Amino acid sequence: MIIRRTTVIDTTPFFKAAELITGLYGHGISTEDLLFFDIETTGLSADSSFLYLIGCLCLEKGELILSQFFSEGITEESLLISEFDRLHSLHPVLVHFNGSTFDVPYISKKRRLLGIPTAVNEDTGFDIYKVLHPYKAFLGAGSMSQKKLEIYCGLNRRDMYDGGELIEFYNRYIALKRLESLHRRSSGGYTPSGLSGLTTAGPVSSDELLELLFLHNYEDVLDMPVVARLLALPLFLCGGYSIDEHAPKDPKLTSPDAGIAKDNTLFTSESDRDGTRTFTITLTPESDLLAFSFNRRHMCECNPENEICAEYADGRCIIRIPVITEELKLFYPDHKNYYYLPAEDYAVHKSIGEFMNKDFRTRCTADKCYTRHTLDFIPLPGSVGKKDVFPFTVFKRFYNDKYVYVR
Repeated sequence: MIIRRTTVIDTTPFFKAAELITGLYGHGISTEDLLFFDIETTGLSADSSFLYLIGCLCLEKGELILSQFFSEGITEESLLISEFDRLHSLHPVLVHFNGSTFDVPYISKKRRLLGIPTAVNEDTGFDIYKVLHPYKAFLGAGSMSQKKLEIYCGLNRRDMYDGGELIEFYNRYIALKRLESLHRRSSGGYTPSGLSGLTTAGPVSSDELLELLFLHNYEDVLDMPVVARLLALPLFLCGGYSIDEHAPKDPKLTSPDAGIAKDNTLFTSESDRDGTRTFTITLTPESDLLAFSFNRRHMCECNPENEICAEYADGRCIIRIPVITEELKLFYPDHKNYYYLPAEDYAVHKSIGEFMNKDFRTRCTADKCYTRHTLDFIPLPGSVGKKDVFPFTVFKRFYNDKYVYVR
């Protein structure tokens, strides 16, 4: 087994990511409890593949250390897991990127297959991917792979290979090490620089292959705290802010809750110079770690006609929401308890409809169970499904509309 330990000089990304993770984890953890990690294997199934590299990042005696444990053969898998378990016992909260789906269950299965006793808590820990995934549309990064999010965060990797290529490199490395060992024994210490016929491109010596295997894992682990800074988004949207001001002012307001008046409606907005009407809120995030760029429009699958514009500058977030005035429909879920009135084009509850002439009412279907309202509305970001339920009243243009509005 080969062990490498590297002292990371730039600790800022780690500490800023730790601030967000400890804020979201919710179990009173400290920065010293965190263990960022990533594994490399020769396949997806622990039954038929091998674990050959584990990379870990954590604070050790005040220093940020990136440790890597590399197996030079399948007989060393248990040694890797033992080293990982030793660090895990000292740093109980695992932090990973989609590790609850692969890394954690893979190691757990390997531990059982190799007869290694479970000496640590196998809790999945904190999965950066799972926390960020609901905000995929807002981030606009396309694929939610770690490499894609690294590009989104402005990182440039030296490693240019994918997992499939690394499996081939590891197999070639093992083959080369065996061949080099045989050559040393038979030729008095001579070591060949490569293995002819294995490949037509790429690294050819065992040393080159080893460095590429280490580099891929090193950058996966080192870049993880940088990607974790995107956790500022869910922390912010889940209430990590205070409302500084809203425009325009309205005497009906009884609290600073983003322009909520006594009748639970948003106060009337002002017109911008181009004639559009917007509702503006200025917020101060409780954390200063909004790593993503707020200085662009975020459509978030929102109706393109009603984009929400957000800007982040000088530690403050300004959100401008378009206001529309038109007739929208309020749909009721229990259409069997309503009658539809074709002449008036709206539905009434049976408690009222029973007293009406049968010639002027029909059985109500789901797409006809509505009343019409002409009011001031603002769009909600994101698309919705038929079964989505809201704790407030929402309006639509038509029954199957995937965009909704509130007063």
